[in-house]
Amino acid sequence: MLFIGMLNFADDNGNMRHSPKRLKMQVFPADNIDTAPLLEELLAQGVVVAYSVSDEHYLHLKGFKKHQVINRPSKTDIPQPSFIEKDETDSDEGEDHSLNAHGEVSDGREGNGKEGIREAKASSSAAALPDCPHAELIDLFAAKLPMLPQPKPELWSGARAKALKARWVWVLTAKKRNGDRYATDKQSAIDFFARFFDYVSGSDFLSGRNGQWTGCDLAWLANETNFAKVMQGNYDNKEAA
Repeated sequence: MLFIGMLNFADDNGNMRHSPKRLKMQVFPADNIDTAPLLEELLAQGVVVAYSVSDEHYLHLKGFKKHQVINRPSKTDIPQPSFIEKDETDSDEGEDHSLNAHGEVSDGREGNGKEGIREAKASSSAAALPDCPHAELIDLFAAKLPMLPQPKPELWSGARAKALKARWVWVLTAKKRNGDRYATDKQSAIDFFARFFDYVSGSDFLSGRNGQWTGCDLAWLANETNFAKVMQGNYDNKEAA
């Protein structure tokens, strides 16, 4: 339901601002629903892709123009992601791409809904991103942050695994203010997480050294909101006055 609702609030290029709170007000204004975990699942499934331009965070709905027919695109202030392929920017004239009652993509021919979803999921970028190496990142976390609670690899699944995969995808697709990506391949993404964990280790609050909080672990760090706070430097050590 969240993805279907997002189709109504994305711009005519299938982009929107990355804000779970805004999505809650737009898609579920009268319901007590937390959209953050729902969005995490969409990101992990690859239906929605997070990207950044000049430190501003956005979402792109993959295969948007296969879901919606835009005859007269409106102007937008949301920049396009760099990974859009030609088949996403060019609409297929003469074909009826829409969502049926089950939320599946239909091309106007019976039985092709699931096939349309697979096509939409496959159109993210020219080259597929490397798979998230969960076991390697868990080992890296243990090496860099032995003072924190350690996850058991055999129990690392579900929402926690999906959240870590979403952060992995972000690291490989987001851009810094200067236009450079945080990582361009598997090894540089692992190197990013090594630096990320080093920062956490150096934080008196996150590491628990100051005794104010001891709730940090890999699942907490993989959460979208918490990850963003760490990236923004919210847990830098404060110098004594």
